Amino acid sequence: MTYRPAFLLIVFFIETLGEDMSIYNISLGLLSLSCFVLPLILISFFSNENSSLKKNIFLYFSLLIVMIFIVGGYAWVVVSGNYVKNSMFYGVIYNALGLLFMFHIYTFITSLFTGGVYKLLGKYISKYKKPLGVLTIVIPAIAVSYGFIKAQTYEVTRLVFNTSNSSGPVVFAHIPDLHLGHQRGADYLAKVIKSAEDAGADFILYNGDLFDSNVALNESVLQVLSSAKIPQFYTTGNHEFYMDTQRALNLLHSAGVRILSSEVVKINGIQLVGLEYMNADRKSHDPHSVNSLYMDERLPKIAVDRSEPIILAHHSPVGIDYAKNFGADIYVAGHTHGGQVFPATLLVGKSFPYYQGVNEYQGMKMVVSEGAGTFGPWMRLGSRNEIQIITVN
Repeated sequence: MTYRPAFLLIVFFIETLGEDMSIYNISLGLLSLSCFVLPLILISFFSNENSSLKKNIFLYFSLLIVMIFIVGGYAWVVVSGNYVKNSMFYGVIYNALGLLFMFHIYTFITSLFTGGVYKLLGKYISKYKKPLGVLTIVIPAIAVSYGFIKAQTYEVTRLVFNTSNSSGPVVFAHIPDLHLGHQRGADYLAKVIKSAEDAGADFILYNGDLFDSNVALNESVLQVLSSAKIPQFYTTGNHEFYMDTQRALNLLHSAGVRILSSEVVKINGIQLVGLEYMNADRKSHDPHSVNSLYMDERLPKIAVDRSEPIILAHHSPVGIDYAKNFGADIYVAGHTHGGQVFPATLLVGKSFPYYQGVNEYQGMKMVVSEGAGTFGPWMRLGSRNEIQIITVN
């Protein structure tokens, strides 16, 4: 079996796509294409001249079925929302298929490179055909393993900002996107809270997506939150609305965590303004929209003192102009995960101009955390889990 069918399929895909070159359509098309092309490339590496056509056809359709199961099964468990259920079965399926899904993607990307190399130099390196095939599988396996290991830890990022109207140093831990659920629970949360306390934080801000599954709404998480030695504040993210929202809010209330819903709280000389998850305005498109609230309408209704520092917290880094006009000195957000895994790390900037780190917008500091946890594939590749310790002088 040669590479010709695989490359003909790629050409057909490009021609079929035409002018509709949106990231969504390209990604969906590439995923579909990968299921059909990858088996051809793998069989080309491991088959020999003595392999019968019947055997190769059997192998092709066997691999095709497996790949469709991985890609389709993972898409189903995420899109259907079954991952939010308090079910060990769905938790195992969600995490296992997530890692296999990334293995599939990385194998496809690697196969395009190794297959291309062999297509061009085959007559010179024919004896290395099978080693190239092995490499096509080993490299993705290493990448997924490394990404999984990296996702089990987090880094502490220290940031210092000076404001002209600050009465003294204020330190807080900015912790969005913990995603307590099937991938992390009370033990991970306890470590994060201890890191914040050890760093000398005056308070903790959970800036959305603290939960992503009902499995995390348990007594152990309640006890950890209740035992924190410093004040805790919380704003809703989009994921809390995909699960048992009221139960999640009740748990936080019981633990003494203050829920900020378009309100301001004065703490240690600063004004912390917390918004629930909302769109920037009525013109903006947000695929994660969960309500009919808008920043351009909500912010003007919140009374603040412009003579004191204003820290605005919203889960998603949108509505930059509205935050600036509101008078925010620092705007903190999360949501993007910094792309979380390659190749999404290269694409996230297309949707969010500010998607990680510290940025400046007309004198306002825009701080976007990569998030303290993960969603989807239990991996970090090209990004990191982080908690931000922010000092305002």
